[in-house]
Amino acid sequence: MNLIRRYAIAIVFALTGLIIAALLYPELPARVPVHWSAAGVVDHWMAKSEGAFIQPITTLAVIGLLIAVERREWRGQDTGAMHWLYPAIVAAVAGFMFYVTILMLFAGMGSHLNIPTDITVGIGILFTALGNNLGKVPPNRIVGIRLPRTLSNREVWSRTHRVAGWLFTLGGLTTVVFALTTRSPAGAMFGVIVLTASALVASAYSFMLSRRLPRDGTSGD
Repeated sequence: MNLIRRYAIAIVFALTGLIIAALLYPELPARVPVHWSAAGVVDHWMAKSEGAFIQPITTLAVIGLLIAVERREWRGQDTGAMHWLYPAIVAAVAGFMFYVTILMLFAGMGSHLNIPTDITVGIGILFTALGNNLGKVPPNRIVGIRLPRTLSNREVWSRTHRVAGWLFTLGGLTTVVFALTTRSPAGAMFGVIVLTASALVASAYSFMLSRRLPRDGTSGD
């Protein structure tokens, strides 16, 4: 029961997507779009019996996997920040996947959406949410920039993730603004470049720190 309470938001997102797909099922055409090119053109269709539920079921599977891989020691009330941080991260992922589910269902019903742009906006919001939490994540082998140099030194981990948190937050917000203001097919590529650059800069920063700070022999849990 405690596990369900901690992941309530993520579980609600996942189940709500499945319920909405079932409710809208009669309104969907025989074939529904399930993939779009970067230009926003549908390039793959599925029969609605499969296409209507592929994203909600994928969401359930992903959220179930993320819950399953949670380390046992994070589950107790007195086990530190990951007790509440990890469920918050899983909820952010579930919220993004729920958003994609809604986009796909409404596109299937004939709504005129710019799917690449709309999904890019969602990705930007997701990375903004993740960045907001990243600086608080303690050393571990599941979440974060898990490199030998960050896992072996708590100071390198802490400082790297503080910088990464700011970079991901700024990168996510920049991606959202670019996508909304340009409504361009280039928005998705812009988002990929910005967020990849954020990760690379944070990794390079961790390398510089590791050369300046001594190893403390502490590995992630």
